[in-house]
Amino acid sequence: MTTRFLPNYFYDIFMFLLLVPASTINTIEGIRDNTDFIRVSCKTTEYPALCYSTLSKYASTIKTSSSLLTKTALLVTREAAQNASSFMSNYLDEKKTSPTEDGPMKDCKELLGDAIEELTNSIVEMDKIKDHKNFRFHMSNIETWVSAALTDASTCIDGFEGKTVTTIVKKMMDDLEERTSNALCIVNSYVSHY
Repeated sequence: MTTRFLPNYFYDIFMFLLLVPASTINTIEGIRDNTDFIRVSCKTTEYPALCYSTLSKYASTIKTSSSLLTKTALLVTREAAQNASSFMSNYLDEKKTSPTEDGPMKDCKELLGDAIEELTNSIVEMDKIKDHKNFRFHMSNIETWVSAALTDASTCIDGFEGKTVTTIVKKMMDDLEERTSNALCIVNSYVSHY
C-alpha cells in the first residue's frame, strides 16, 4: 500500500507545482488584459492619457466589462465634481474671492451642484439596466445627463473668461471638463458597441 501511496503523492505534488505557476501567470495576464482593455477604450476619448490614468487604477474591478467601465467613469467624474464643489464652497466661505470673482464663483458652485445631480442620476440609471429590453432608453437618459454635466462644467469655465481666477480653480475646472468629456465618450462608445 505504501508503494501505491508514494506515486500518487508525487503525482499530487507534481500537479500542484505545475498548476500554481500557471494560475499565477493567468492572474498577471488578466491584469494586463484589463489595463489593455481600459487603454483601448480610452483611445476613443478626447483626453486618452487622463482617461487611462483615472480609470486604470480600477482595472481589477472593471476587468473587460464595458458596463463597469462606463459606471466607473461616471463615478470618478462625479467625485471630481464633488471635490470641485467642496473646494469652491470653502473658497467662498473663506472670502478669498475678489469682487469680480465672487459672482462667477457662486454661479460655478451652482452649476457644479447641477452637474453632481446629473452624474448621480446617470449612475442610478446605470443600475436600472437589467436587460436588453430597456437598454437604449436608460442609456439615452444617461447621455442626456452627462452631456448636461459637460455643459455645466464648460459654462462654469466660460464664466471666468476675462477674470483673474486662481490657478487651482482654473486647473480643477479644466480637469472636471476633461473628465466629463471622457465619461461622455465612454458612454457613447458603450451605446454604439452594445
